[in-house]
Amino acid sequence: MEQYERALVFWDENFSKAEAQEIIDWNLGSKIYQEILIHFCADKKMILDFGCGNGWASHFFAANSNANIVGIDQSMNAVKIAKETSKLNCYENTKFLVGNQTYLKTLPDDSFDAAFSNNVFDVIPTDLAETVFEQFKRILKPDAELLIVLNYELTDKRAEEIKMKKFDKNCFELDGNLRAVNYSVEDWKKILGKYFEIIKYKGFNYDWDTAKAERRIFFLKNKK
Repeated sequence: MEQYERALVFWDENFSKAEAQEIIDWNLGSKIYQEILIHFCADKKMILDFGCGNGWASHFFAANSNANIVGIDQSMNAVKIAKETSKLNCYENTKFLVGNQTYLKTLPDDSFDAAFSNNVFDVIPTDLAETVFEQFKRILKPDAELLIVLNYELTDKRAEEIKMKKFDKNCFELDGNLRAVNYSVEDWKKILGKYFEIIKYKGFNYDWDTAKAERRIFFLKNKK
């Protein structure tokens, strides 16, 4: 998909402009979301952060648990910033790698007891997302927990407001870059339910979001 390939370049260029920062205080913009992530990482040993970007979630887990965290992202610049931020803040329990679904295939079975992904699976083609879910099922231990966080469901009105254009049944682009693969909560439950046990679903809002667009969290368990 051309729009997806362009999006990879777009995000890598964006991360090239970022800089490592010293983390003084944590504020994820939602008390609910922050509490969920604290609870999620509390008793874990090995967490996979897939599509980690600049590593913010990996750093949060490192600061709030004794887990070892492996962050994977396709952007070389994102991984570079994530590594520099870990070094600056002395997070010794993080590891960041450039990789994608192909890299996941090199990992041993039952390698992790948890996986996290934030706003990744709704910005990549569905067949690719399902390839990753297949690998998650393999590399996660039995009964491992997953948190899959997705953006809000995109209505046609909202897409028009933010100037996104539909170019496929459920795909939207902005400036030629894939920016949304749009499914309802029920659609996502059907997709995720093919691979994992769905424990619960929760919506939340960011404090700064005046539009109050509900982000979506799926709490999952790996059943083998």
